[in-house]
Amino acid sequence: MKKLLLSVAAVTLSLGASAQMHLQGILDLGLSGSSGKAVHVAVDSAIADLSDFGIGIANNGGGTDGQEYTFPAASAQAGEHILVVRDSAAMAAYFAGCFQIWDHVFIDASGSISQNGDDAVELFYNGAVIETFGDIDVDGSGQPWEYTDSWAYKMDTTWTYGGIACTAGDSLNVSSSCPYPACPAPMALQGILDFTVPVGGSSGKAVHVVTNYAIADLSQYGLGVANNGGGTDGVEYVFPAMGVPANVSILVVRDSLAMADYFGACFAEFDYVFVDAAGGISQNGDDAIELFKDSVNIETFGDVDVDGSGLPWEYTDSWAFKDAAGMWTFGGVNCTDTGTTTFTSPCPYPVCTLVAVDSITVAGANGATAISVKGDSLQMNAMVYPSNASIATVLWSVDDTTLAVINQDGMLYARSNGTVTVTATSTDGSATAGSTTIDITNQNIGLDDLALEALALYPNPASDQLTLRGFDGELEFVVFDLQGKKLLSGQVQEGQTVSVKHLANGTYFMHVSNGSASKTLRLTVAQF
Repeated sequence: MKKLLLSVAAVTLSLGASAQMHLQGILDLGLSGSSGKAVHVAVDSAIADLSDFGIGIANNGGGTDGQEYTFPAASAQAGEHILVVRDSAAMAAYFAGCFQIWDHVFIDASGSISQNGDDAVELFYNGAVIETFGDIDVDGSGQPWEYTDSWAYKMDTTWTYGGIACTAGDSLNVSSSCPYPACPAPMALQGILDFTVPVGGSSGKAVHVVTNYAIADLSQYGLGVANNGGGTDGVEYVFPAMGVPANVSILVVRDSLAMADYFGACFAEFDYVFVDAAGGISQNGDDAIELFKDSVNIETFGDVDVDGSGLPWEYTDSWAFKDAAGMWTFGGVNCTDTGTTTFTSPCPYPVCTLVAVDSITVAGANGATAISVKGDSLQMNAMVYPSNASIATVLWSVDDTTLAVINQDGMLYARSNGTVTVTATSTDGSATAGSTTIDITNQNIGLDDLALEALALYPNPASDQLTLRGFDGELEFVVFDLQGKKLLSGQVQEGQTVSVKHLANGTYFMHVSNGSASKTLRLTVAQF
């Protein structure tokens, strides 16, 4: 889209001291009849009675026609935007998804809002002109400020233009070649990432974008990195050819696994993650980023002609993130050099809405700190803080599996005498953990254990069927993996077989008991 720029000195502009309102945009969209005509004003300070203000159209350079439209007797607050239209239904349809940016929409039923794209517009306060767009004594046809089948929009104090006839034939602002600037673009930059991650290299580089509207074909859009202030490099990454809905979050990464590890549970905040295998996402923290549509720049972070080192927008080993007000915020240079996840970083990336676990207390059921009965077990409990943590699940582990094993329900099974450390680790990616020790006694072989002294597994390693030998009567057995997860259990008599063909190759523990004695044996499965 090509926009023409015109300084305010090139149009007649006078602002009275009492001005609480200013012209923001003049619309002559290429819709049917007068449906595309509107005037956009913005409120600078609270107005108790809008009817003190009005609008006039100076047609064809014939001089002022005075005030032709008067605002209704209503109030407005500072920062609010007002659109005066001829056809509210047509405008609502054209600005679908964006019409809500106007706090007030007033219909001019009298037809006073009649500009044809070559007409000046005056804003009045108590009958006096306080601002003029264009020149009331000049027909705007062929003038720099002409806006026929288009629009004029004030950026700060400078009027910009969509280009003559740029909306002709358009039915939607979002798909126009010259979308009205007050509306957000279908896609926008949200964050620029140059993290330090454990695997190093380019794995911490990413660009975060969001969609403001549904996009039928993402491949219209692309990214470019302007390295070291050397100017634009054009489109270096193109989004995949697919459709996405409005209001989704997209992350383009160099290394999805590294980013998944870094963000932990927060990685789910991104609706789509695309991997840039070609290496276009190559920013080093001092590089500007460009967002393109159909190879035309629609947004730039930083300055493509300036190396960002030492500038306010530098994000080396850090990030930049656009807040709700549209302002860029920064983590601070080198802030991700400490911490291996967004939870442990001193500058967590702001996208994450999860409440992270900050501490865990581990204890045995009813405060128990020991297992003193042979072959007994103890339920371990983990208290996760804060109480409103988004993900409160934990992973259980012990420091010595020869003394005890623990399953992921927190059940601790004694094996041998000693002191075992039991740890619960958060699963939200914060790596927060809590531990306690449990004393285990009376597990060594006694007289009752002699009944199982000769117990053996055959064959061991086993690939299909396992036979227990060297005991009388019936045994109960449980098979655990090295992390204490219960995989198999049942009863078996001497000489009977147990199927292990569904177990993966590896080492396991089989705990057996006859009611008065128990024994734990090491089992190896080797599928051939």
